[in-house]
Amino acid sequence: MKHAYLIVAHTDFKILERLLDLLDYPGNDIYVHIDKKVSYDIKYHPVYSKLFTVSNEHRIDVRWADCTIAWAEMELYKLAHNHGPYGYYHLMSGIDLPLKSQNFIHRFFEEHNGIEFYGLMQNAWRTKSKIMYYHLFTKHLRGFGWRSQIEGILNSILVKLQKILPIMRSHKEIPILVKGTTWSSLTEEAVSYILSKQDYIYKRFRYTFACDEIYKPILLINSPFVDKFYSKTDEYKGCLRKVDWQRGNPYIWQLKDYDELINSNMLFARKFSSEHWDLVEKISDYVNNNKNVVCKSRKTKCDGREKRNVIFEAKTKCAQKSRLLPLSSQNTSVVQTPFESCLNDAFLLNFLLKYHLKPIANLAKNRIFT
Repeated sequence: MKHAYLIVAHTDFKILERLLDLLDYPGNDIYVHIDKKVSYDIKYHPVYSKLFTVSNEHRIDVRWADCTIAWAEMELYKLAHNHGPYGYYHLMSGIDLPLKSQNFIHRFFEEHNGIEFYGLMQNAWRTKSKIMYYHLFTKHLRGFGWRSQIEGILNSILVKLQKILPIMRSHKEIPILVKGTTWSSLTEEAVSYILSKQDYIYKRFRYTFACDEIYKPILLINSPFVDKFYSKTDEYKGCLRKVDWQRGNPYIWQLKDYDELINSNMLFARKFSSEHWDLVEKISDYVNNNKNVVCKSRKTKCDGREKRNVIFEAKTKCAQKSRLLPLSSQNTSVVQTPFESCLNDAFLLNFLLKYHLKPIANLAKNRIFT
């Protein structure tokens, strides 16, 4: 099963570079949208994955609460879909990180193939107002200048006038109004369905508030895909994302949260900051040390990259395990990871010594200690 990782990035590109490193794995393709407001060239060069970026002509100037966030998502979906098919399309931000190894993640989705991982928000605030009225002033709502303040006032007045007159956008084609998370892991079928509705999306969800939180759930919940949701009652379990909205907007994970993160059942988490790089390094080491990798040499050069301070635990396996070959006068070498080599040599040496096969034992000794 192939996976497409779709990343919307606009800041803190040090986190983005680390995210790309952790997603670089056989069977993954990575697609990145860099906010049009910023200029940044990705430095990371994948070893196993193909890396695609949204072209300059299709990049979007993304603004908080504005429909431009959804338009950036659509550019990623279209670009990835053209290179598909994929088993799953994982939409992430550039300040997310995986909490599990790619091997674990691949196995998980193989076991749950066909399920849609999307988080529906419970008791969503102002869902009806966000979609049923025109929001014409959303481009500069998040800011500290006079322009942001004026647009906030104008947008609020406009919505109140529509309620008084009354003016309400048609919603006959939307039986159920619902709000959900931006970030998700959707199947090829679900993404194809969303793209088949792109003309409707651009028309109906323009001038809504926080369009990225309503267009996908409304389309999916009012379709046969509603029966394939992993969870309809738990927002975070539904999308397999660890996000804390109680301590922040959302909360930025710190080193003290390490145990909470790795012990969770979630596959991904947000948000991270390079200001807490000690946590990023620790999460990265955890993910790397617990993934099944192809070890290409005795220099712990795994997955094509030198591992820093890698500790191979007994439960860690190689994707292509080398088998212990019988010793003979013609063949006395085996191709193994450093960890497996030490274990197997020690075991073999004890076995040979136990049965007094001194000539061969001496040969094994020389192989280990010389």
